[in-house]
Amino acid sequence: MILVLNHLLQLNGNKMKRIYILKIVISIIICYGSTLFFSSFSQLNTLSSEKQEEIQLLIDEGNNFFNSSNMPEASRYYTQAAYMLWINNCFKEASEYYLKALNINLNIENNNAIKIIASNLGVLYTDMEDYNSSLKYFNISLKYKRIDGNKNEIASELLNIANVLKYLNNVEESNAKLLESLDIFKENNEVNLMKRAYGMLAENYKQIGDTEKSFEYYNLYSSLDQFIKKKQIEETEKKTQAEIQKMEGITRKAITDKEATEEVLKSTEDSLKVVEQISKERQLQIDLLTKQKQLDNLIMKEQETRLKNAALTRIIFIGLSLFLLAIAFILYRSYLMKKKSNALLSEQNIKITKQSAEINKQNINIKNSINYAWRIQNALLPPIEMLSTYNENSMIFFRPRDVVSGDFYWFSDTKLKSVLSKSKTKFYEKRLNNAAAEEFIVAAVDCTGHGVPGALMSMIGYNLLHEIISHNINRPSDILEYLHKGIIAELKQDDKSEVQDGMDIALCHVNKKSKKIEFAGAKNPIVYIKNNEFYRIKGDNHSI
Repeated sequence: MILVLNHLLQLNGNKMKRIYILKIVISIIICYGSTLFFSSFSQLNTLSSEKQEEIQLLIDEGNNFFNSSNMPEASRYYTQAAYMLWINNCFKEASEYYLKALNINLNIENNNAIKIIASNLGVLYTDMEDYNSSLKYFNISLKYKRIDGNKNEIASELLNIANVLKYLNNVEESNAKLLESLDIFKENNEVNLMKRAYGMLAENYKQIGDTEKSFEYYNLYSSLDQFIKKKQIEETEKKTQAEIQKMEGITRKAITDKEATEEVLKSTEDSLKVVEQISKERQLQIDLLTKQKQLDNLIMKEQETRLKNAALTRIIFIGLSLFLLAIAFILYRSYLMKKKSNALLSEQNIKITKQSAEINKQNINIKNSINYAWRIQNALLPPIEMLSTYNENSMIFFRPRDVVSGDFYWFSDTKLKSVLSKSKTKFYEKRLNNAAAEEFIVAAVDCTGHGVPGALMSMIGYNLLHEIISHNINRPSDILEYLHKGIIAELKQDDKSEVQDGMDIALCHVNKKSKKIEFAGAKNPIVYIKNNEFYRIKGDNHSI
């Protein structure tokens, strides 16, 4: 209510409007408080004037002792007043005086009174259906009962807590408390309390749907119930036998009494016979009525059972029929859907088979073409034997990612003339004859792209390098410059062209006589070892 009032006061609008709303809210609060007050007053007012005076006297005595600091007596009178209010259904007022008594005993550390009053508050709040408060005070009582160490009191309080936890739908914790109390009851042979605990466990497991456990604890409950009833019957029979013996003793005493006369005895005997006969007749009538009632109950139960069985049979038959119809409908619908899906699947399989055949055919053609291109590219690359003639301590590591490669190696002597018109055999014969030359050129080239596109680019680069060397251009930087211009010309690259492919290259001119190497690189570096130290020279930042 305070939050609502605060919100209303913060509303936009003129001041008079806020004041008007404030008055309405205050009126509601006053009405609500008055209702609570008068409802409480009317509850007390239902008591008789004598009860009211008796309760008020107890309260006044408690107040007097409280004011004179006699706390034990104040607590006693407040407790009596609370009890009187409780049994007269004034629950709220009873809780107030129980709480006063509890606070007093907490302050003076009277453990025995604390556990009793707290337990009473737990029961009282259970009657009021305030289960959270009930659980609070039962736990306080349990705490002080555990301090005292009386096992029966602890177990009884555990039963109270378990009962409240069941109302709060905390069945798992309730069961734990019941099992703990059962251990104590079994130890102390408290049969009646064991029966109660078994009954509560059966109800709890029934509530959570564990039928097996519920039935198990119900059987234990029933066994103890029968045992208790049997004991009660035996005790009743003992009491009856004792009463009979007592009457026989009185009778024998009367017989031996000198003042008793034969007539009195005879009269008494006759009276006893009459009473006995009347008792037998009445007992016979009672037995007949009981048997008739039992027979009527059996007939009614049998009729109810027949009606229930007939109704259950109809329900089962209708349910089974509906279930079978539903299954038949589902199966038929599933059959139609399966038939339709099979037809679609068959058509798709035919299409897939045709497409697969076409794809396989295309794959074979593509593989054949790529393999043929590999043979052509492999034939163009210079053999390793040629490089060995220039330098014995040489090797080539060439492992393409794809069948055909965009990377290639190249080498040639500097005296090579134009040989593009000659056959391959004569071309390599000339190169082998010039192998003794003291100068040669070697290059490692990485073209744009992989596979077929890269291989096409490598063929362009390969032919351009041969063409450049045949024109007696041997300086590495010049070779790369002419190669750059040649690529632009071959691929028709200009500002408007979308083709911007090229290659990265590391190229060296080796002079064996002067023992010098000239290097030029486009992106790619040269690495070398000198005096057991590793060196690396980067290439130009621009590609060919």
